[in-house]
Amino acid sequence: LLAGSATINSTSVYPNLNAWHKIDTKKEYEEIYNRFSHVNIQLSNSNQFQASLIAADSVLFSLPVEKLKTLGVNYVLTNRDLAGLTNEKIHFELKKEVDGFKVYALK
Repeated sequence: LLAGSATINSTSVYPNLNAWHKIDTKKEYEEIYNRFSHVNIQLSNSNQFQASLIAADSVLFSLPVEKLKTLGVNYVLTNRDLAGLTNEKIHFELKKEVDGFKVYALK
């Protein structure tokens, strides 16, 4: 949770298996994310989802931007410019920028 809002990248004492199974339908990476972990998300224009263990308690998800809708994501908070990830299926609308951090709404 971030200020009362649900997040997909956080420290997960218990993994959100319902969410990750929506993306990893064959449960190919379940051994990686089915643990206490610090969840890191790297958005990409690739169509392929990947999960990797970067430390014993840290997971990196390479997440296709289209999958954000599958996970019910409405906003993204980042220090990156996401304009280059906009495509015909998903659009990132910049809502606010403060001190180098940007809030994007998904359209």
